[in-house]
Amino acid sequence: VISRPKRHAILAEMRAPISDYISEFASELLCRPLRTTLNYVDGELTIPLGTHHGIGLNSLAVANGTDTPWQILRVSAASLMAATLAPLNNRREAAGLSGQSIEFMELK
Repeated sequence: VISRPKRHAILAEMRAPISDYISEFASELLCRPLRTTLNYVDGELTIPLGTHHGIGLNSLAVANGTDTPWQILRVSAASLMAATLAPLNNRREAAGLSGQSIEFMELK
């Protein structure tokens, strides 16, 4: 009985690798850019991400354009789990961006 390890020592050995894993996992998530796909619904470009994900009004996103290498969009409205985007170039047809992948440039 005396030579057996104590319960707190066993638990400490079991928990040691978990804290390193959680730290690495959290730093990897923080470094990933936020990406999603544009949907054209009722005349507006919408995405299934919102303020819960860090997106706010006037946040900027980049989409790969068909006639240009890229297209910049801004968030014109945001709710908890959805947002509406508009191209910065107002001559750009919003329906033509439907289905394209976008990536947000900065989040708060």
